[in-house]
Amino acid sequence: RSGLILDIFAQRAKTKEGRLQVELAQYQYLLPRLIGMWTHLERQAGTSGKGPIGSKGPGETQLETDRRHIRRKIDKLELLKHIVFIVCVGIVSAFTSIVLCLCVNFAYHVNQTFAWTLFFLPLLGVLSLALYKAFKLPYDYSTDTLVEQMRNNDVVSPALAPGIIVGTCLTILGGGAVGKESSAFQAGASVSETLGRAFKLKNCLVDKQDRELYGYAALMGMSATFSALFFAPLGAVFMVLELTRFKNLSLPRFIAMIASAAIAASIAYPFGIGDIIPRV
Repeated sequence: RSGLILDIFAQRAKTKEGRLQVELAQYQYLLPRLIGMWTHLERQAGTSGKGPIGSKGPGETQLETDRRHIRRKIDKLELLKHIVFIVCVGIVSAFTSIVLCLCVNFAYHVNQTFAWTLFFLPLLGVLSLALYKAFKLPYDYSTDTLVEQMRNNDVVSPALAPGIIVGTCLTILGGGAVGKESSAFQAGASVSETLGRAFKLKNCLVDKQDRELYGYAALMGMSATFSALFFAPLGAVFMVLELTRFKNLSLPRFIAMIASAAIAASIAYPFGIGDIIPRV
């Protein structure tokens, strides 16, 4: 029944992304079911048998050959998914930073124009707490809390992004002091991990037993949003790595972080509403 459903989806998939998702699902469905699908599962001759020198390894079965072929195919599909994800993170993180800057700038302008908003700071603080309670976020949630969640590969709440943006604006509206940096970190991690769950990303190296991403999506979102805020991709990546101190960061993931950060900065720069770091 599952195979039939996948065949129907394959026939009706119109977009390239849709066909890619269906093809990946078909291969993942097929991989554990190869046993019994072939009648020619006798061992292929190795170098010690009757086969010629240089033939397939000693006693490799057709089943093993088919499995290896499918795994290689899945690798390519996962790699393509990761590339698309990198681009999406760069775009989404850029607009997350833009929305954050627009909201904060508006709140600051209102506060400077109407000084009496300072008297509403306690009330605005209560509204921020009520917002966090409605979003089921801890009142003492901080960037350190976020980093700990990422290290433990825990789920970062999708409500964190709107919660931290609105909470930051309410604080600034009442004349409170709060930086955009922490808000950018938390909002970027929340949005990107939510996006990553939608992509259902897996490790491209299928021969590894552990296919968990270890906070990979959130880490990329933090650096990309911070890059869009300060227009400094490389600096944003190293800042996030110094902050989070991940022990098992691979080179491909480091390159992915730089790529998404560069995309985010290039999109946000024309808007000119971030914080440009002065030359030293």
